[in-house]
Amino acid sequence: MAENSLVTAVVTAVLTSLLTLIGTYALQSRQEARDEANDFLDAAQNTVQETVAILDDGYNALDRLIDATHETGWKTFSKGPWREYMAFERRWHQRMIVQHFKLERFFGKDMADTLIDLDDIPMGPTDIGRNKDDQTARRYNLQKLAADIEYTVRSMTVTQDIIDEQIEAKKTDGLMEMIVTVSNNKDTAGRQLKNYDTGTIRLLKSLDERLTQLGARKVTVVNASQEN
Repeated sequence: MAENSLVTAVVTAVLTSLLTLIGTYALQSRQEARDEANDFLDAAQNTVQETVAILDDGYNALDRLIDATHETGWKTFSKGPWREYMAFERRWHQRMIVQHFKLERFFGKDMADTLIDLDDIPMGPTDIGRNKDDQTARRYNLQKLAADIEYTVRSMTVTQDIIDEQIEAKKTDGLMEMIVTVSNNKDTAGRQLKNYDTGTIRLLKSLDERLTQLGARKVTVVNASQEN
């Protein structure tokens, strides 16, 4: 009897230890999974903040570029505002490429391609040497829209140079048409910048929805009329 009691006690102790180890491992595994999920969510939220900063920098640079075109020809414009913008654009372009891979990792390729489409080569303006039926010419992303704005601005200032030369030479042939063209390009650049702003907001809203899917907390406001 004593031996049976001893065996029972040993078996019970072993089972208790085993169950304790299993329970501890399960708790640790769940905690590690929660930690990994939280780390992933934190990194995703940081990526959104970085994306906001990149797009805001782009908007401000484009806004300054458009403002600098007022009655300015290409010869002057290219040596100042345009050169400064292109120096910014080279750095900005690299930041967007890096951010593309971060967005793809945390939010999916569709979100990343809305920022900059690395499969769409070349990445210049949509309206240079493209057939209107070319599908790639209509592929939308914020980098391409920025390139469209730069192209519109560049075309505007080149035309302004011709206008200035015509006025200096006291030639009026086609002058009015070119003045109208510059005015139309100015309006086009303004609309394109608004589209950039709208596209930015649309992208950020989509990223926010994906954050919610990842488990980010979101306050839900209930109106008094809904409570009754």
